[in-house]
Amino acid sequence: MQSFKDFVNQVKNLCGNNLNNDKWLDNEAVCKLLQISKRTLQSYRDNGIILFTQIGHKCYYRVSDLEQFISKSKTTEQNENEKT
Repeated sequence: MQSFKDFVNQVKNLCGNNLNNDKWLDNEAVCKLLQISKRTLQSYRDNGIILFTQIGHKCYYRVSDLEQFISKSKTTEQNENEKT
C-alpha cells in the first residue's frame, strides 16, 4: 500500500503541480521524435544531456526540455558547419 501511495505522490508531482501545462513524452515517443535508438536515449540520460523524470521504471520528458535540446543541437551543428 505504501508503494502505491509513493507512486501516486510521484504522479501528482509530475502532473498535478504542472502549472504551465507542459506536455510529457515517454521513451518511445522521444525516440521517434529525435529519430534515435533507445540506447542512445539511455546514453543521453546517463550523461545529463536530456532532462527527465522517472516514475517507477518509466522515464518521462518535458516537451519544452526537448525543444531546448533540439535548438541547442541545431546551434552546435551550425557552428561546426561554419568552421569547415
